[in-house]
Amino acid sequence: FLSQRYLTWSGRTVGEALLMLFLRAPLVCWKLVNFGLLFYISYFLCRLFTWAEGPLPARERILFGSASLWMIFFLSLNSPAFWFSATFFYVWPAAAMLYTLSPLVALLFGQKVRWRCLPLWCLAAVLAASQEQSCALTLTFFLLLLAALWMREKHFRPIFLLQLLILAAETAWVLLSPGGSARTAAEAAAAYPNFPQLSLLQKLCGGLVNLLAHQFFYIQLIAILLLAFLSIAALQLAPKKWLKILLAALNGVQFFLCVPFNILLAATRGGFQWLNAAFAERAFDWAACLALALGLLCLLADLALSLFLWLRRRDAAHAGVLLCILAAYASAMTISLSPTIYSSGQRVFFYTDILLLAAIGLLYCTLPQTKAVRRLRIGAYGYAGVNFILDVILFTLLELPWLG
Repeated sequence: FLSQRYLTWSGRTVGEALLMLFLRAPLVCWKLVNFGLLFYISYFLCRLFTWAEGPLPARERILFGSASLWMIFFLSLNSPAFWFSATFFYVWPAAAMLYTLSPLVALLFGQKVRWRCLPLWCLAAVLAASQEQSCALTLTFFLLLLAALWMREKHFRPIFLLQLLILAAETAWVLLSPGGSARTAAEAAAAYPNFPQLSLLQKLCGGLVNLLAHQFFYIQLIAILLLAFLSIAALQLAPKKWLKILLAALNGVQFFLCVPFNILLAATRGGFQWLNAAFAERAFDWAACLALALGLLCLLADLALSLFLWLRRRDAAHAGVLLCILAAYASAMTISLSPTIYSSGQRVFFYTDILLLAAIGLLYCTLPQTKAVRRLRIGAYGYAGVNFILDVILFTLLELPWLG
C-alpha cells in the first residue's frame, strides 16, 4: 500500500505509515501521543526563552512559552490538536523538527547537550523530514545552525553527520516522489483549476495573499506583538524622534488591519479570507489592493527591524529572531508554489506560526519590563485565556453526538 501511495500520490511515507498504525489502535493512543508532542513544542519554546539573555525572570519566560500556542486563533488550527489525519503531517513533524534541531540550538546558546540522546535525535530526523515543508525547513535550519556552530567553535563536529545524512536522504525521497505530480494535479482540480496556468510570479503573489490573510485574520495577536516588540527593541538602540513617529504609524496600521478593519471585513465580506477568493477570481478592488499594500508594508517592516537588531546586537537571541522570521515567511511563500495552500486550509501555516512565536518569545525575553511591554504581556495572556476557553467550549460541543 505504501509503495503504491509513493508511486501514485506522495512521498509522505513515514506519516502515512503512522496514520495506518494509529487507525488500528484505540483513539486514546493518538490523543496521548498528540498531547505529548504539543506539550513538547511548548517545552521547547520555554527552554529556548530561558536560554536568551535579558532581564526577564525565568518564571515569566516559562509562563510566556507555556501560553504561546494559545496565542494562535483557535479556528486557525481547527483546535490546536488538529483533526486526526492532519496531525501526522503538521504537528508531529513540527515537534520532531524542533527536537532534531535542539542539540544545535543548545550549543549555540552555550548550553550542555546530552549526547546519549543521539539515537532519539536521529529518529526524530526521520519524522521531521516526512513532509514537504518540514523537510525543507529542517534541512535548511540544520545546515545553517551547523555552519554557525562550526564558525563559532572553529572546528567541525562529525557527530551531527548522521542526522544530516538522514535529513538529506529523506528530503530527496519526499521531494522526488513520482506520485507528487499526481497529488498536485488532484489538489489543483479540487481547489484551484487554473493553478497550473499561473506564472511563477502569480503563484508567489497568491502565496503572499494567503499569508497576509492568515496573519491578519488568524494570528492577529502574533502580528501585533511581533511588530510592537521589534519597534520597542529598535527604539532602545536608536531613540530618534523621527523613528518613533514612523514606528508608531506602522504599529497603528498593524493594529488597524488586525482589529477594526478585520471586524469590518468579517461583518461584510467574511474576513480576510475574502482576499483569497478575490485573488482566485481575479476580482481585486480598491479595498483588496489597500489591504494587500498595507499588509505587505507591515511584513517588510518586521523583516527590516529584525535585520537591524541583529546587525546592531550580534548575539544568539537576535540572530534567532531574524532566522525564525525569515524561515517563517519563506515557509509560507514556498508552499505557494503548490495548490496545497488553497486546498488544505490554515494548517499549511502551522510552521510559520510556531517560528513567529519563537521570534516573539526571544524578543520578549530581551526587552526591559517597561509599561508598554507589561501592557502587551497582559493583553497576550488575556487573549490566550479567552482563546483557550472558546476552543474548549466550541470543540467540546462539536464532539457531542446530538450536534453531529
